[in-house]
Amino acid sequence: MLHLHQSGLVHANLKPSNVLLGADFESCLTDFSLVPTFLPPSPSPSSSLPSPSSSSLFHQAPETRNLRSPNAFTTSSDIYSFGILLLELLTGKVPFQGLVEEHGEDIPKWVRSVREEEKTESGEESDTAEEKLGVLLEIAIACVAVDAGRRPRTEDVLRMVRDARAEAMVTSSNNSSDRDRDRPGNSPGQWSDTVQSLSRDRGSESFTERD
Repeated sequence: MLHLHQSGLVHANLKPSNVLLGADFESCLTDFSLVPTFLPPSPSPSSSLPSPSSSSLFHQAPETRNLRSPNAFTTSSDIYSFGILLLELLTGKVPFQGLVEEHGEDIPKWVRSVREEEKTESGEESDTAEEKLGVLLEIAIACVAVDAGRRPRTEDVLRMVRDARAEAMVTSSNNSSDRDRDRPGNSPGQWSDTVQSLSRDRGSESFTERD
């Protein structure tokens, strides 16, 4: 997404079905910058507008939902969509459309209640998983600010995610046993090899399309 934004492009339709995973679980974006091309530059009130799917509406920033102008889509609206995606990853549930506008301050409570339900069904979560949840939840909340001007920049979001990853790696390493560290493959408390290989220093320079 940073690569798109640095190239002067906006995705405008960021949602789960447009995020593809590679063999090593690296994420790749598809269908970017298509929505604005379907919109008239200056539509009249009677203009026929495309009807977004309910799935798209869940992930769209409030300022873009009327779909009256391609100029409504910005890097900031992409950040909002990313925040909704992150909430979805943290809970395994699609956030309902009015979640941010109606329950902004209660979103952390909603996420934790969902996690508590899952914990009851699957057993206790580790302290490391709980720490990851807290940090990623803070990032998601910042991204879904109703006021577009209060959302972080794309490079800042990437930096926060990588800082969270680095902190989680340290915590996971400190809490793991020698047997777990020597065991081949990734443990549930660790980040994937692909994510671990990313440099924390990268954040403002140009990226390849895969990034």
